[in-house]
Amino acid sequence: MPPLRKYGTKRSTASAASAAIFGRSPIATSASVPAPPTLRDPLGELSTNLGALVLVDTAKVSSEPEPELLPLLNLLHLSPKSWGTVLSTSDTTLEKIAQASYAEVYRATNSGGTSILKVMEIKVSTNPESLESRTACAVEDVVSELRIMNQLTELPGFVLYKDAHLIRGKPVPQIKQAWDAWEEKFEESMFPDPDVFGPTSTFLVIELGDAGRELNDEPMKQIEQVWDVLLGVIIALSRAEATHEFEVCLCSFPSLPLH
Repeated sequence: MPPLRKYGTKRSTASAASAAIFGRSPIATSASVPAPPTLRDPLGELSTNLGALVLVDTAKVSSEPEPELLPLLNLLHLSPKSWGTVLSTSDTTLEKIAQASYAEVYRATNSGGTSILKVMEIKVSTNPESLESRTACAVEDVVSELRIMNQLTELPGFVLYKDAHLIRGKPVPQIKQAWDAWEEKFEESMFPDPDVFGPTSTFLVIELGDAGRELNDEPMKQIEQVWDVLLGVIIALSRAEATHEFEVCLCSFPSLPLH
């Protein structure tokens, strides 16, 4: 069973991901000392290796990452994980709370707190179906979004960026259950059923702080509430423009989080 993931905690300031993006060097590790050479028995090794020989289809198995993933791997020092290493099956509950053009948004909750998980399928050559999918993302688009999130996460008014996970494989049952519940409650999902994904499906999961409920779910009853939200957005964007020359076309105002 994977170790319990405690959601709701802030990211480590010494993480390799933030170090790569902000230019800070992660904590250095001592170089390993090579072991002294040992005497070999070539005939004995050959006999042992032939006895353990297993034929593998090399067209399906490769130790090298897909070339299109290299910008993401180099930026965040990520390596593909399984869903089980990110979601604890024993204590974590998932609720799908939103969907956008290229991402589904889930709220993950366990005894350690809550996090928001933004799940995006990545286009990779080893999964031809992803190359034709209208909801899958190109790596270069994901890299630019991660850079923006890391730059703006410390500014008041922007969602806290915690971590990023590169995941390969079919989503766990919790994702399927949350996806089905969304369809029953709202409408047909614009994203594929999680059951259609396979072992070569690749996802980027961005972990964010829980910023509250969507504006759509909180009807405004007084004009003061409208002004409070509008001015809060204007001030946050003004800070981002002043400090990072950030500009945005705000086309999804109803999906703003309220905390």
